[in-house]
Amino acid sequence: MEPLLPQPVEIRVANSTYIKTLVFAAVALLLWQMLPMILLFYVALLLAAVFMPVVKYLEKTRLGRGTGVFISAILLLALLSSVIFLLMPALAEQISNLTTNLPKVQSDILNSVPEGTPRSSLEKLFSFRSLQNSEKLVGHLMVAGEYALGGLSSFLLILIFSVYILADGPRAFEWIVAFFGEEDRRKCDQSSREISDVMFAYVIGQGLTSLACGVYAFIVLSCLHVPAALTLALLAGIFDILPVLGFFCSGIPAVLLALSVSTSTALWVFVAYVLYHVIENYFLVPKIYGNRLQLSGLAVLAAFLLGGIVGGIMGAVAILPLVASYPVIEKIWLKKYIRPRTLEVHAAT
Repeated sequence: MEPLLPQPVEIRVANSTYIKTLVFAAVALLLWQMLPMILLFYVALLLAAVFMPVVKYLEKTRLGRGTGVFISAILLLALLSSVIFLLMPALAEQISNLTTNLPKVQSDILNSVPEGTPRSSLEKLFSFRSLQNSEKLVGHLMVAGEYALGGLSSFLLILIFSVYILADGPRAFEWIVAFFGEEDRRKCDQSSREISDVMFAYVIGQGLTSLACGVYAFIVLSCLHVPAALTLALLAGIFDILPVLGFFCSGIPAVLLALSVSTSTALWVFVAYVLYHVIENYFLVPKIYGNRLQLSGLAVLAAFLLGGIVGGIMGAVAILPLVASYPVIEKIWLKKYIRPRTLEVHAAT
């Protein structure tokens, strides 16, 4: 009996499979190219979630929805105007003074360092004098100006998107949900309400903690006569959004500039920053967020890293309310696929 030889296997792929693969790749590439605009729209959605309760309240009165949208737009413009006309002149003056006095700041920092510290390494780290007298500083300032203008234009787009979401968001949502069946429409309505509550809690809570961090840093730095106190306080408020890393991003510049005053001042700044973050993490955050936005530290770090890889700083920040919204999706959409015990554990944590 002749041995059986392996028979060749012919695999045929339908033409429709190739077409679907190409369409999927094209859509994925398009979404990747549109990622910056998608992130701007998402941030606008978060901002609109803050003013949506105002619009809904006025919609039930004689004033109507249009008045609520108009008042919300005025508040958003007032926020932008306050940032431009109140903070920007003082920030520009402090940054200009700091740039002009960089050699003195370098000298004061090096003189405050204890004996035995490798001064050559510190001189390379604080090489302000060579930077100030070269064209490199001008280039850095131009790049910073470009980033500032880009950030301002992005903020304007976010405001415009937010107003449109407040005006036409519910109608657009109803138009999209009309494609679903009755049961899915009910789930969509429930999901939108609960996710809106999560986003509202996140934006309001983060705004309050960032404001508290900035005000606290400004008071501490001003009392200790640290240079550029307003600039450092603004950095503290902004970086307070970032979990864990925000402390180092705002604390290191503050301690370095405090060294230009004295070693003891730098130590007091370090202690004050550590004390605030302990108070924020163990007192302010539980009080402000309550049980509306429960995220474990590991989930925050993992989400932060993933969002940073995909969308940079804005992606790292914007992904947190999405992660916090997962229990809502799990409870409404995935309930029949998950064991009840799993839902109980996730709800408890």
